[in-house]
Amino acid sequence: MNNALRVLLVEGNIVDAEKIKASLTREKPGCIFQQVMMEDEFLQAIDIFNPDVVISDNTLPAYNATKVLTAFKKRSLTIPFILVSSTVTEEFALDILKAGADDYLLKDRLTRLPLAIDSAIQKKKAEAEKKAGDERIRFHENLLSSVGQAVIATDMNGRIIYWNHAAEQLYGWKCDEVTGKDIFDVTCEDQYQQHSSQTIPPMLDDRLSGECWMKRRDGSFFPAFLTESPFYGDNGDMTGIISVCYDLSEQKFAEKKIREMEQEIAQQKIEEQKKISRAIINAQEEEKNHIGLELHDNINQVLAGAKMFLGLAGERNKELKGLLNYPMELLDHSIAEIRRLTHKQVTPLKNVDLKQQLAKLLENLNGSPALLIHFSYSVPDNRLSDDIKLNIYRIVQEQLTNIIKHANAKNITVKVIKKIRWVTISIKDDGKGFNLGTQRKGIGISNMINRTQSYNGSFNIASKPNEGCVVTVRIPV
Repeated sequence: MNNALRVLLVEGNIVDAEKIKASLTREKPGCIFQQVMMEDEFLQAIDIFNPDVVISDNTLPAYNATKVLTAFKKRSLTIPFILVSSTVTEEFALDILKAGADDYLLKDRLTRLPLAIDSAIQKKKAEAEKKAGDERIRFHENLLSSVGQAVIATDMNGRIIYWNHAAEQLYGWKCDEVTGKDIFDVTCEDQYQQHSSQTIPPMLDDRLSGECWMKRRDGSFFPAFLTESPFYGDNGDMTGIISVCYDLSEQKFAEKKIREMEQEIAQQKIEEQKKISRAIINAQEEEKNHIGLELHDNINQVLAGAKMFLGLAGERNKELKGLLNYPMELLDHSIAEIRRLTHKQVTPLKNVDLKQQLAKLLENLNGSPALLIHFSYSVPDNRLSDDIKLNIYRIVQEQLTNIIKHANAKNITVKVIKKIRWVTISIKDDGKGFNLGTQRKGIGISNMINRTQSYNGSFNIASKPNEGCVVTVRIPV
């Protein structure tokens, strides 16, 4: 009973009203009818009877179809209104349809009335669903328009069907400029293909997301995080893709600044460590000088005094003189060795003449006829600080010591050359060489590397067994 058709008859003729009822009841058993003739009765029935359809005659004692339809429209009712009259002109029928009636028919053709009612109800239902759908679309569009991120919807062919305000601001295209266009025409194709609808199989529920590069209208690119989800029609089939694009430009810029800051802090730490290393090296040089001078000025003087007194004792006692010959030789050897160590340890700390110091160093090695030394120097001394000069001297001294101890070389070549903003030191020998992959004892090479790095230089060593060795140092100046 609840599904029975409720019919409101606006009819002044009782006989005609019965004919209409009979016609409808044959096709639609169980119909519920209410008949009214006056305007107040009609308005009251609309509110209380709650009809599914209104059937109105055109001529009533104090009412007509036009007035009925006017009152009907004021209520914004979504139920069908059908005019059933004895006679109407074609002009009137068109006017009543334009005014909002859903259909009209003559009373002598009531057999068509059930079909007319069904058609009108279906029409009203479709209109209501469309209106509700349009309202949902407007609601979603308003909602998406207020979203702070770019939202784009495309159909299954990749054609743009929605483009919100944030997308306009991000990409530079207006909605009406891109609607209907292929998404690849307005974004970066190569990157966007990774997320295009073509890669999503039908009925896929999982969301795709990832970082990519997108293209603006002016051709510039920006980093983005793209999230895509399929959307479905009423029949459950996938009808397109909704894409949300997050501009990562500010985030990437901030990450870059953080990395640069971290690198700057790390570089500052490295520079501080190098300063400490240079300070330690300078302190070691001062200590070497101090020890060397003490050996030369004090210890040698003590040894020389001891030698003098032993000589006097030998002169006074001829028997003792023979016994003192060997101790006297030991003293001479000790004094000579101290002088040699002193020359090695003590170097000038200020106004260093690097070329002269290196020449003296090589001259002391050149006494052996089996060793041939080649030396070339082309550096304006006024371009180097005393610290760098002394550092270069110690590096050359260290490597020459290694060659003499281990290489068994016949030729040594030392070059110190100034090129643009670098001083290059090359020390080459033709000795027995060694395998660079073999762990070596001693700290000679480590000392040279530390000295080089403390002045932001580069150190390279090349050697193979039986092929000699080449040490190359570059120090910025």
